[in-house]
Amino acid sequence: MGICGKGSDRRREKANAKMRAPSGVYGVRRGDLIRMEALESEGCDLTRKRHVMFFLCFPHEDDARTAAEVLSGRGFTVTVEHLDEGGSRWTILAESSDHALVPNFLRETADLCDRLAVTHGGQYNGWEAGPDLE
Repeated sequence: MGICGKGSDRRREKANAKMRAPSGVYGVRRGDLIRMEALESEGCDLTRKRHVMFFLCFPHEDDARTAAEVLSGRGFTVTVEHLDEGGSRWTILAESSDHALVPNFLRETADLCDRLAVTHGGQYNGWEAGPDLE
């Protein structure tokens, strides 16, 4: 089982690797590009500011807090929570309403989350975005 309670089989890992591969469009990952296109098809203008959330999970509190400090330094409002009593699962929710969901912001932030997860033994679990704010 993965560190955040998800099972880990080879098919899922291959599918995740494929979705995390660059799409060829501004270096945005395939999975992220698909989600951006879905938002656009729902009428969202990705050049407008919106509430966006990035999710990470770590097995140790110290690692989660270190990663949270980096994200906070990038202007995100960060929440660190312990998922289970006596367990070793710590989640990070990094939120911002100050950015448009443009390729540079999304690519740079997803890459940062991935680097933090790899460096600190955690897992980057993706992002969600709300409707246009302006």
